[in-house]
Order: sequence, then structure tokens, then C-alpha cells
Amino acid sequence: MDQLELVSPSEKYLEQIRSYRQEFLDSGDRLDGTSNLRQYDDPRDWLSWLSLIDNAETRPEGIVPASQFLCVRSSDDRVVGMVVIRYMLNDYLLRFGGHIGYSIRKSERLKGYAKEQLRLTLIECRKLGMKRVLICCFDDNVGSRKTILSAGGVMESTAFDESDGTTTERYWVELSKKNLLVIFPGTGYTCRQPLLVKCAETFSSHGYEVIQLDFSSVPFGQFSSVNQALEIAKPVMLDQLGNIRAENYEDIVFLSKSFGTVCAGWLAKYWDISPRHLYLTPIMEALQYISDPSKVMAMVIGTEDKQMEYLFDFLNNMG
Repeated sequence: MDQLELVSPSEKYLEQIRSYRQEFLDSGDRLDGTSNLRQYDDPRDWLSWLSLIDNAETRPEGIVPASQFLCVRSSDDRVVGMVVIRYMLNDYLLRFGGHIGYSIRKSERLKGYAKEQLRLTLIECRKLGMKRVLICCFDDNVGSRKTILSAGGVMESTAFDESDGTTTERYWVELSKKNLLVIFPGTGYTCRQPLLVKCAETFSSHGYEVIQLDFSSVPFGQFSSVNQALEIAKPVMLDQLGNIRAENYEDIVFLSKSFGTVCAGWLAKYWDISPRHLYLTPIMEALQYISDPSKVMAMVIGTEDKQMEYLFDFLNNMG
């Protein structure tokens, strides 16, 4: 997917702000997450309004403090969405609006942008010190509901608005970071083995969320190489990890066994993270993924391991 980023509105984007507004007016869609942009024919007036409400001394009564962002595509600097983060809620926003309002222009929908925009927005919320946020959507907005659920939203209730007959679904997203342990089993060494069970129990007792991967559906006997087996295991891992988002965790530990060690290395690269690793009899194909020795908590090598000498040399070279 294209890389997106959140930027503050500025005169650099005047014409794009104008066209963004017009696209919504033409389609008849709601301009959610735009801080009343619908009311301003001239985007310069909208920028002035944003400056006004950004200052506590000039903010009109009834308007809550908030930050407005444009969501732009990095490759061409095109504004594809808008999002507003409200630092506090009044009675109406607590029932129907929430902390975050957002929209994606019609011409840029169905590209995964809404989920990515929300992911970036939650990162900004964490920077602001927010511990949990309320996100709302209408009960008939399937796309928005999926976006909120993808971010870990948990529905608290619905609220009926008598003024327009709409029903709003209210979701909370927890922003306090947790810790995560992912266990990558071997080809014949499942997560039911006593050692991995004990590790899972130990980490869980220390507050870690534990995910135990299952490779039983991967027909290892049909492959002549580790790389072939890895290609089949990749979608299995991603499916079982579901909506797990690495940025939601403070500490991530990958515990892996034999074939699982190469899977752990691949996933760390795929997620673009640097988790801490516990390696149990790693295979040579996994070593290409080890670049930071400080992230290796332990590497267990059996005395009968055919690769023992090679692994010792590798560890010595790592320092």
C-alpha cells in the first residue's frame, strides 16, 4: 500500500483542500473529520478558523480543543483524507462524535487508506498522552465499522439521535501499550510441548499477551527447502496474527524453535520491527535476519545439533 502521513493544514494545500471539499459536496457525502470545512468556500477562511479554535483565548464557547490533520500520500503529496483529534469531549461528542473524526475522499477509497489513516492517528493520540479514545460511526456504515474494529475498537453501546433518526455505534480503543510474546513452533515441535507451554505461562504471569502459532496445516513433508516451506507458512502466520498491530505494544518477544526461527526473522522484517528474540536450536536460514545482537535474549543450541560449530562461529563474530 502507498505510504501515508499526517500533516497540518497549510497554504501549501489550499487548492487540494478546495478540491477535497468539492468532491464531498458533489457526491453528497458527509465531510467528517474536517472541522466544519463544509462552511468555507475559501480554504483560507478555513485555515483562519483552525487558528481561531486552536487558541484557548479565541476558541468559541462549545468548541472543544482539537488538532486537525490532512492525510497525504507521500508519493505525490495528494490529500487523500482528513482527520481531527479532539482532546476532550462535551456531552454531544461523548454520545455521537468521539475523540476522532475522519474521512477519505471518494476517489481514493477501497485502497486501505482509512485503516492506515486511523493507525497514524492513534500514534498521534499516544504522543498527546491519551490513554483511550472513543470513535463513533453510524450503524449502517460498514466500512467505518471495519476500520474501527481493525484498530482494536470495542463497542460499548449505541446511541439514537432523535434529531435526525440516526443510530451511532460507540467504540473505545485502548492506547496504553501492552507487552506481547509470539511463539513460533518447529515442524515437529508444537506449542503443546512442555517447554513452550511453560514459557507461555511464565510470560503470561508477567502480563504479556501470548500468541501461540500453529503450523499443523503446513505440509512440511512436501517441501525440499526451508524457503519453500516459509512461503507457505507466511500467510498462515499473518492469518493467525489477525489484527495484531506491533505499534500497540511496548515490548515484543519472539520465542522460536528450529523452523520457527526463520519464521520469526521473516515476520520481524515484514513488520519492520526489532523484537527481542529467544532462539531454540536456530537453523542457518534464520541467521540472515539477525542484525542486532542486543536483541538476542538467548540462543539455545543442542549438543547434538549438526550446525553447532557454525552457530558458535556466528555468535563469536557477532561479539
